Amino acid sequence: MERHSIRERSVEKILECNSLIEMIRGVGEKHITETEQELLSLSVDGLTLVELDDRHAILLKIYNRLYQLSFEDEIQRVRRREMEAMSEKELQEMQEADKQIGELSSELEILRREEQLYREIQAAQTTAYLENLDMSGLSEEAEERLQSHYDFYYSRLKEIERQRGEVEKFEQWSNLILDCEDQDELKAMVSLESIPK
Repeated sequence: MERHSIRERSVEKILECNSLIEMIRGVGEKHITETEQELLSLSVDGLTLVELDDRHAILLKIYNRLYQLSFEDEIQRVRRREMEAMSEKELQEMQEADKQIGELSSELEILRREEQLYREIQAAQTTAYLENLDMSGLSEEAEERLQSHYDFYYSRLKEIERQRGEVEKFEQWSNLILDCEDQDELKAMVSLESIPK
């Protein structure tokens, strides 16, 4: 059973590592170093569970760094456009320039909200918390970036909660068995009517 459990965990960890590699490439390769490129090209098949845990931690660190850099690039791009619009304000009609500056300010607000949601998703402890997050009002690009981030952490928390539930169920049954005073009580406890829902 222990070997089976290790095998299952290894398969899950391989899937998570491959998912992280796809997410890293999805964020963009602009800021990926040569060393990181070499790491991404290495296969995770055949690694031990300990090696997979180490690879997973490194990939997660790379992903979080690249996501933050990508987000900062977006902030700088919008700010440059905002400054250009403000400079052109003297050459354009006041109304049009004000409209563009207002739109860019709104875009910055959306980016700030994306960053806040990114951190909330990363810090979430339960799937229920993630399910209650309000992710409306974002741009299409922001929704796409956050969705893969959300899906990754939701899947991770779902597995943690499943494992926690199995442990709690095992402990519950262990306590019930230990509390039985005789064989008749044990038989009654394991009958269909006594099975905990």
